[in-house]
Amino acid sequence: MKRVLASVLAILMVSSSSIVSMAEKSDKVDAVAPDVSSSKAETYVSFLSKYENDELSKKQYNIDITQHVSENCETEIRQNYNGKQQVSLYTGDKGKVTFTVNVEKAGLYGIKLDYFAENVRGAEIERKILINGEYQHDAAEHLTFKRIYIDDPKGLDAVDFKGNDIRPSQIKHPIWQDNYYLRDTDFYISAMLFYFKEGTNTITFESISEPLTISNLSIQNEDDRLEYEKIAAEYKDKGYKPADGDPIIIQAEKAKYKSDTVLYPLVDRTSPATTPYESGVEKLNSIGGYRWANAGQFLVWDFEVKEEGLYNIY
Repeated sequence: MKRVLASVLAILMVSSSSIVSMAEKSDKVDAVAPDVSSSKAETYVSFLSKYENDELSKKQYNIDITQHVSENCETEIRQNYNGKQQVSLYTGDKGKVTFTVNVEKAGLYGIKLDYFAENVRGAEIERKILINGEYQHDAAEHLTFKRIYIDDPKGLDAVDFKGNDIRPSQIKHPIWQDNYYLRDTDFYISAMLFYFKEGTNTITFESISEPLTISNLSIQNEDDRLEYEKIAAEYKDKGYKPADGDPIIIQAEKAKYKSDTVLYPLVDRTSPATTPYESGVEKLNSIGGYRWANAGQFLVWDFEVKEEGLYNIY
């Protein structure tokens, strides 16, 4: 049996594990978003408008996180931290940490990293980002790094004395979140962009709350998203074929990972077609609803595929 870790946007199910990004991406800069910021920095909309006709670079610049300068910030270089083979850097909940990167071609770039949300006080993990000592736009002054939550294993399959399902508590599940681009999830699903000049640049992470451990820091832009017709043609060229066999049914309320504590299992009694269903008792059989309405929220399911191939998701 092949194991697959997939999000709701997965199309091709193969034997290797994969996580599918939710971000939509173009090689042009998109400068459309409401301006509700009270920051003194330039608005992100205004910042992007200056480069709206620029092509985004395909170059990637890796950053040596062991070579950093800390200012009133606790740091610690870690090896093999919570399963991460590459070197990682712990950063405390206050102060600043600055890295250096040399850029061959000036332009807009996203900031990509792997991060581990440390579980200290349980507050939101917040950072500000300075490029060459300045906030380039207001969006750089309020970045939040999401935690991962799961259903409390101790509360799974619990019922009350009437036979009604009892909703499990949501608990933190600290794991590495890899290949993450800094982004403003309030209005954008694409990576947040910064301007880097040709030559030596600095990136400063300013801690607002909670410690954060990072690894594999780089500046680069997200890959272009192909149109569906092009993807379908590529699948055909590779010989991918629709899988035969019975449908794979995934109980949505049994999500493996979730981005927010409000994404807990729900009871839906509007139709017997919603499963599991049992007359006279409340069964947890759905998830999301109006609580799953904010940009950046996500759910992840883990399931098994008996036959490799192309599947539709309903």
